[in-house]
Amino acid sequence: MSIAKKVLKNTMFGALGRVWLILVGFLLTPLILSYLGNERFALWAIFWSVTAYIMLMDLGMGVSLVRQVAQSLEKQEYTRINQAVVSVLLLMLCIATVVWAFVWALSVWFLPVAGVSSVVQQDILHLVTWGPLVFLLIALLRVFDAVLRGLQRFDLILGVTLATSVVNVLGIYFTLSWGLGVLGLMWATVASYAFQMLALYAWTKKTLPQFSTCHHHFNYPLLKSMLPLGARIQVAKVAELASYQTDKLLLAFFMPLSFVTFYDLGSKIAAMMRDAVYTFTTAIFPVASQIQASGDHGRLWLLYERGSKYLLMFSLPALAMLLLTAPMLIGAWLGHVSDFVLQAVWVLGVAYWVIVSMAMAFNVGTALNWSKPIMRGSVLQAVLNVSLSAVLISQIGFMGALWGTLLAVAVSKIYVMRCFYRDFERSIWDDTRLFLHVLLSNLPSVFLSLPLVMWLGEQLDFNQRGDAALAWLVSVVVYTLVYFASIRVFRLLDTKDVDMLGSHIPGLRYLVKKA
Repeated sequence: MSIAKKVLKNTMFGALGRVWLILVGFLLTPLILSYLGNERFALWAIFWSVTAYIMLMDLGMGVSLVRQVAQSLEKQEYTRINQAVVSVLLLMLCIATVVWAFVWALSVWFLPVAGVSSVVQQDILHLVTWGPLVFLLIALLRVFDAVLRGLQRFDLILGVTLATSVVNVLGIYFTLSWGLGVLGLMWATVASYAFQMLALYAWTKKTLPQFSTCHHHFNYPLLKSMLPLGARIQVAKVAELASYQTDKLLLAFFMPLSFVTFYDLGSKIAAMMRDAVYTFTTAIFPVASQIQASGDHGRLWLLYERGSKYLLMFSLPALAMLLLTAPMLIGAWLGHVSDFVLQAVWVLGVAYWVIVSMAMAFNVGTALNWSKPIMRGSVLQAVLNVSLSAVLISQIGFMGALWGTLLAVAVSKIYVMRCFYRDFERSIWDDTRLFLHVLLSNLPSVFLSLPLVMWLGEQLDFNQRGDAALAWLVSVVVYTLVYFASIRVFRLLDTKDVDMLGSHIPGLRYLVKKA
């Protein structure tokens, strides 16, 4: 199967899964908020922030496992796949046991002296009791998810994702309607993750008949060889958490809890754009790892160059549409437009775009075991994010958290990309010209859509879900149609793109202007 066909096939299944999860989250958030209220919803958001930090204790083995499986598949070393999986599974079980004991002991000591109300204390106790089990299930299902990604069976991952989301939605709806509150949410979460883990295991076993989780496959030298890459990539995840989660904890410390809710709601809308872009990049890493194992670096850099162009062609208009239509999205989602949520969407949308815009360099670099600069850039981002946000929140309040994140992300990513161009002898000017070319091709869409958005704001009420949804749909359609015309006029695609993708994407040749 060609590179293009592999990437497009995996991207299609990955995109369907991510779009579905975005829609499910889009619908569930107002439901949970209506049952819990601002303060208890803030506790729920903080729980997931803390859980994200606890998940760092998997030492980044998911990324290492995808790479190992893809490379072993290329060489048909099936025993090595079993050794890698069993070694990582046993490591996750040991880590989860330690985390469970530590979190429980800490909560028993902390809650009696925390000075919170009995109702809030009970909710915290529910979160602490069931939280480590959630961590264990996520850690285990990530192992089987990584195997299927390494095998490039994104279609199976999609099927499991769809089925799991149904279990999750039903569990959350019924537990909340029965008045179980935070405890019900925890039960629904545990049930959905348990279902997902078992389903992923079953499909892995069916897809790879040689697959075995017998403890005799444990291989310490192999596990040890996988740890350095995983640990360095995990540091990169610390930076992502500093951008996605730490601000909520800082806001909870400096500001009323309601601001955590504003931030979380805004970040969820901005994350729609981020996740939509990631639908393309998630399919790149296993393919890049397999190409790297074959030693064909020419194809690997072709993947980077073409992938970078397609990434920009998708991410820049996605960002522009997010910034233009943010009030409509908020109104359609929440039924009213909050200024604080709107500010979060605008600033975090730009920050998230900066992160995903270097996804091709991250994936290709990681496939080549280029992880030290990523690690150093991540440390820089984490330090800057925490320090800047803490200082700015204390000085200017809510906006300080947003600007602290954007500044930290921009500085750290500039550093990482500088190292990338230096270490692989790539030209920064090629990527700069590409960026300017794609940016220029989006200007007609922006100039036509901006007055349309302003006119729709005068004619419709964005605080009404129906009006806001209609305005958003009209704006997106207009922007997209003008952008398609611009792709042809500004010659963003050429005959090489048609040769590579034309047979897989219907109508692509109509976007290419003949010389």
